[in-house]
Amino acid sequence: MKILIADDEDYTREGLMEEIAWEEFGIDEIMQAVNGEEALKIVKWFRPDIVLSDIRMPKMDGIAFAEEMVRLIPGSKLIFMSGYMETDYLKSAIRLSVIDYIEKPVDIAQVKKALRRAVDEIVREKKTREALRQKQELRRKQAMRMIRESGYMREAEISDRLATQLTATQMELRQQAQDLSAAASASLETAVQHYTAAAESVPAAPVEAGFSGQA
Repeated sequence: MKILIADDEDYTREGLMEEIAWEEFGIDEIMQAVNGEEALKIVKWFRPDIVLSDIRMPKMDGIAFAEEMVRLIPGSKLIFMSGYMETDYLKSAIRLSVIDYIEKPVDIAQVKKALRRAVDEIVREKKTREALRQKQELRRKQAMRMIRESGYMREAEISDRLATQLTATQMELRQQAQDLSAAASASLETAVQHYTAAAESVPAAPVEAGFSGQA
């Protein structure tokens, strides 16, 4: 698998590189970007499976970058990092269906948990696609057998039956994607409610960015 780390803080990027045993997650290709603009350029050719991105970056912030990234590679899994737990950021995270929203200074244990969820989701989606591919192949074979056994069947009728089978498979795949997206949104919606309630009782103040290095 491939991952892109986008953060303008050298300390955070280097800390993540040193503290995480990437091979344990099946990640063997890693790229880094120092701002959203550079990250977007890398995404276009690198096409990472996972993106770990800061939100406040120069040239292009993490939200704008993520919106473009999702359009280019919708199957990629996104994890946000930020020293600012603002409600607007959390709402954007929900809209973009991110895996997790990690506060800075980042806790390495939390990053590992988020990576594990991202990897598990990628594996689950691959298995789903493979199962649906096999179903589609089975239906194709059934259709071909039907054609052989019904030499008198009109061409239009054959086309209609094949199209119906293909549509059924596509609908199954779409439903699987919607279920995964709904699960991620529900988890982040809980986070929005939590931080909104906290903001009402405690004066908001930015958290100092950085890297905790805690395992």
